Amino acid sequence: EKLEHAWRTNRGKGWRAKDLGVVSVTEWGVERNSSHDTFLRRDTIVVTTIIQERQTSGRKVSESLSLTYLSWAWGVGQNHINTLMKSATNFSTNQSSCIIECCDAAEMWFDPQECYIRDVMSVPARTDDVMTRDDAIESWNNLESAEKDRWMAFSRTQLQQQPHIRDRIIYCLRENPYQTSEDVAENIGNWCPPSTIARWMNSFSDISMYLTIKTPLPVLTASKKAKHVAFAKRFLNKWGLADDAKVLLIHYNKKCFFGSKNLFKDFVNKVTGIAFTGLAFKGDIEKGGRGLKLGFYPCHEARQAQKTVRACTTDSNSSHYSFVDCDPEEIIDDPYFSLKTLFQDVIFPKLCVLVGPGGNFEGYHPVIQGENAAAHTDREFQSYMKSFCDEKGWTWEPQAPKMPYVNNLDLAVFPAMSKRHTELLTRLNNGMPPCDEIWKIAEHQWHHLEARTIARGFLDAHRILKKIVANKGDNLFLQNRDYQTGVSEDYEDYG
Repeated sequence: EKLEHAWRTNRGKGWRAKDLGVVSVTEWGVERNSSHDTFLRRDTIVVTTIIQERQTSGRKVSESLSLTYLSWAWGVGQNHINTLMKSATNFSTNQSSCIIECCDAAEMWFDPQECYIRDVMSVPARTDDVMTRDDAIESWNNLESAEKDRWMAFSRTQLQQQPHIRDRIIYCLRENPYQTSEDVAENIGNWCPPSTIARWMNSFSDISMYLTIKTPLPVLTASKKAKHVAFAKRFLNKWGLADDAKVLLIHYNKKCFFGSKNLFKDFVNKVTGIAFTGLAFKGDIEKGGRGLKLGFYPCHEARQAQKTVRACTTDSNSSHYSFVDCDPEEIIDDPYFSLKTLFQDVIFPKLCVLVGPGGNFEGYHPVIQGENAAAHTDREFQSYMKSFCDEKGWTWEPQAPKMPYVNNLDLAVFPAMSKRHTELLTRLNNGMPPCDEIWKIAEHQWHHLEARTIARGFLDAHRILKKIVANKGDNLFLQNRDYQTGVSEDYEDYG
């Protein structure tokens, strides 16, 4: 709009270059200094990025007309601008052109008038009359000064966040590297569209994205690919068990639940839960099975335990872990959440009942797999798990590293819980809810989680493992439409 306004008011050809001081008038005419093309390339990238953002949101915008305004502002021909555009590789996803990285792009994106136009055009029309951009501009011009001041204040608030947005996105991804761009956008208060976050993340050479769910794709070395293939073959060969063996496959992983999506995470209440799910099947897993929930318990991440000194106690009636405040000196020597203790006191006794005489899954062979993150690779924990499972004749086999896309919880359970958790939390509490309330809602979602969701996640994982073997451990197939496994079409839900 600024470029168009300068064009229509005949401000003068080359006004932008003169304002920046990158041209000078001499007796031989107008000369450009060494910074001219650098600043012009930046403006070209910014304008093109804004055009793409508007086109992504479904708005009509003329790219050729916008570049005409830009060439007038700089006093150059469009051929010169086109040459600069070709020299800028992937200019549309370049980090310097993104509102996450570029202050100039953010200023244009969060212009008060532009914010108002996006807001009124995003509201679904209740009549046959569709709000066009011209209608939105006319509506803006007719606004009262007090309302315009409100949008100006909103614009300033958004621009004040811009220097911190990059760090907030990185923080979100460190908390959970496998969340989607939609989840990240929600975590930073919808400061920018998910498509902007996806393009920004994909601009880094060491980050790939799933095509379907727009989640960061781990980069694999040759050794990790070999480990992935070995793990997949063991899984597909049923861990050396008989063809007609009855198997109880168990996955576990942890998940953070936050009290707000609109604030910095350092100031947001959050709780971490660890979940255990299983699939009971006979013979071939492709014939289907029965999904089950083994438990969902609050826990602490290692870096949280020092800050929030709490212990976990077990209710003998329900085998349910609950938060209990305690004296920091009582557990200062061992402040971390003990996954070993949880297996020893809760999970293993429960499994012994399930697969033991008279149990619901009597005669089934438990196979325990979990995310192979650093917190789960403690030597004492690994040694205990292996010795216990060997003693019982069970199978203990952690996932290969950087393999979240074959964990049932990451594939199906946590995405289903997280979305509904946010909706309920927003509906029931407009402020900052306490940790107890956050956990109560997370528990509610766990209790209402359907068995079919769990079963579908395991079947998805099985079919993805087949693709891993076919691709020799490479995970780039997840960027293609071939990622779809077809579980929804091939199976029906019973019970």
